[in-house]
Amino acid sequence: MSNKQGSFIKDEVISRVKHKEDEMFHRQKKGSAQTVNCEVEFVNKNMRYNLLTINGETYIFDKDRSFWVFFFPFAIWLSSHFAFRIDDKSKIDQLKNPKDSQSKSGVFSVFGVGVSILIANLLRPIMDYFNMQITSLFIYSVLSITFIIIVLIRIFLSKMNKKSLSNIIITDKLNFEKVRIKPPSFKYVFKFLFSYLFIIAFNIICIASFVIYGNVMMLLFFMFMGLVLLILNIATVVPGRTKIKFLNNY
Repeated sequence: MSNKQGSFIKDEVISRVKHKEDEMFHRQKKGSAQTVNCEVEFVNKNMRYNLLTINGETYIFDKDRSFWVFFFPFAIWLSSHFAFRIDDKSKIDQLKNPKDSQSKSGVFSVFGVGVSILIANLLRPIMDYFNMQITSLFIYSVLSITFIIIVLIRIFLSKMNKKSLSNIIITDKLNFEKVRIKPPSFKYVFKFLFSYLFIIAFNIICIASFVIYGNVMMLLFFMFMGLVLLILNIATVVPGRTKIKFLNNY
C-alpha cells in the first residue's frame, strides 16, 4: 500500500470519527429535556384543548388524549403528552378564545359554585321527602348504572370537542413534540387538590346518603358532581404563564 493511499484512508477514518462525534453531540443537545416558558390560552368554545405559545410558535395541547386523566387529573402534570405545532396563522386565529370571555368564565365559575351552595341549603329541609324504601341490590344496581352513564357522558363530551376541533384543524396531520407541562404554581396545585378532595368527599356523602336512606335527590347530586369530577382535568391547564419541558427522545 502506498503512502498516498495510507494517508487517504487515515484522513477518511478521522473524518468519519469527527462526523460521528458531531452527530452524537447534536443528538445529545437536542434530545436533552429542555424547560421553557409557555403562554397558555383556551381554545374558543372547546374545553378539551389549550393553545400553547412557546418561543413564538403555537402548539395545541389535548387534555383528554389519555382516558385515565378523567379519573386522575394530576396525571397531566406527572406524565408526558404530545403538543401539536400549528403553522397556519389563520387556523390559530380561528382557535383563539377572546380575552374577555376568559375573564368572564372565571366569574361565572365562582357564581356557579355560590348558586350551588345556596340551592343545596334551600333543599335541605325537603330532602326527607325523597327518601325511599328500596333493596340493597336495587341500590347498588342503580349506582353502577349511574356511574356508567356519567362515564359515557364524559366520553361523549370529549368526542364532541374533538369533532368541533376537526372542523378547523386535524391534529393527527401536524408535527408534534413530546412534552411535560407543569402547573402554574404550588399555590394553584394546593387549590386544585382541595377542590378535587372536596368534590370526592361530596360524592361519597351523596352515595352514602343514597345507600342508607334511598334518597333520590342525593343520587341526582351524585350524577351531577360525579360528572364535575370527571371534567376536573380541564382545570389542570389554564390561561396564563407556566413552564413546559420538551422530552425529545432519539
